[in-house]
Amino acid sequence: MRLKDKVAIVTGASSGIGSAIALAFAQEGAKVTVNYNRSREGAEKVHKAIGAMGGTSLVVKADVSKVQQIEMLVAETVSRLGGLDIMVNNAGMDLVEPITTVEEDDFDRVIAVNLKGMYFGSKAAIVHMLDHGGGCIINISSLAAVCGTTGLSAYSAAKGGIVGFSKSLAIEYALQNIRVNVICPGYIRTGMTAEFLEGVAEFVVNSTPMGRIGIPEEVAPTAVFLASDDSRFITGQALVVDGGFSVV
Repeated sequence: MRLKDKVAIVTGASSGIGSAIALAFAQEGAKVTVNYNRSREGAEKVHKAIGAMGGTSLVVKADVSKVQQIEMLVAETVSRLGGLDIMVNNAGMDLVEPITTVEEDDFDRVIAVNLKGMYFGSKAAIVHMLDHGGGCIINISSLAAVCGTTGLSAYSAAKGGIVGFSKSLAIEYALQNIRVNVICPGYIRTGMTAEFLEGVAEFVVNSTPMGRIGIPEEVAPTAVFLASDDSRFITGQALVVDGGFSVV
């Protein structure tokens, strides 16, 4: 087991990529905090699945756009699971609209959930990791940070910011044994992307060398790799998981 006795937080873990990562971590021996904001039912489902495989998990409600709640999420994890070795900032939301119709409140919410949450989630994790020998931070960005996508200007701004921030953070804490990396998933079937994919599925399939849309379970192994000692000399990198879409 590559993550045996490690403690991990996965934000936005009640569904989609987050739930797949939480389950993959548990399969590798990690104790996992399953964070959610809206779907308690989804988080409990992940929690039960981890228990069924003999793993240990904790369900914690926290809105990552609120700094105090992020700090509470980390504090509760440390208190109840005994530490924090891996922080996966996955929670996110999209907004599919042309820039001419995006209102300030909409923009602020997209930035708060996708970028501010990741920023202060990383900060809260690092405060603990600095006193406990280091750790690993994995920030979930998007193909939208690499390739332009119509109607996703606010989302792309937030996800692009994640990549730049993570590279800076990786340099800042490399000597403190804290690694920071990014995963940029491409077109992946999740609850969040379902509506958007309805209109572009044919285009995506035809534009992807592997000829299909991905699933969350194809992103999770990359997170396991980045969280494990297999990637101990890797930091500041953004790994694109998109079936080759960005290559074309």
